[in-house]
Amino acid sequence: MKKRILKRYIKKIDEMRSLLGKRWEYPYDTFLEKIYLSRQLIQLVEKSNIKKEIKIEARKNFIINCVTAVEVFFKDMIIGLDWFEVLNEDGIDELLSEKITLTEARLLFKTKNISLGEIIAAKFSFQSLPEINKIMKKLLGVSNFLKEVEQYEVTEIDEDNEEEKVKFVLKNAYPDWRKKVQEIFELRHKFVHQVSFKGRIGLHRLRELYRNLDAFVEASEQYLLSFVPVE
Repeated sequence: MKKRILKRYIKKIDEMRSLLGKRWEYPYDTFLEKIYLSRQLIQLVEKSNIKKEIKIEARKNFIINCVTAVEVFFKDMIIGLDWFEVLNEDGIDELLSEKITLTEARLLFKTKNISLGEIIAAKFSFQSLPEINKIMKKLLGVSNFLKEVEQYEVTEIDEDNEEEKVKFVLKNAYPDWRKKVQEIFELRHKFVHQVSFKGRIGLHRLRELYRNLDAFVEASEQYLLSFVPVE
């Protein structure tokens, strides 16, 4: 039993390591890359004369990929922040006590040079805002991660002029962001687990949901990177 548990953990962590590469340097870009093909697929399908059911399926697929990209983003960030030793040790202990026994931890550390951040990334999911808030606030030692993120001033390059920078605060620029981001998570759950789900999602609504999710991930990245010491 212990060997099976150990193999399962190690396999998942090995997969994360092989995929991580240099993603830590550009976690937000990785988020965008993971949904790039899904966005292209929607654009291609929407411009075609293909039947409506296939267009709806492409939109569902996009929602599912968005949530996967969010999960990868937060897992990468946790592993990266752990490299810099900025995570809250008490929060790490609290999270690990929920998901892993002392025996399992001993076996992992004895077998491979596995970090605490890697274990957390392997064991937790990030498929709802409450879950993200619960995990990240403990790891960072803050009272409310989502509140910190929505109040953080984000600086980004102007798409029309790369020499110019624009700033936004999530809660001001996207006042309904929590509702819309959580809706993406809930839709993903329905699309994945309810085979007979008949609901439809309009293209305008899909774009609005994605804009809010994209802003949330970008704000999260800049807020999280503020914990990394500047050399």
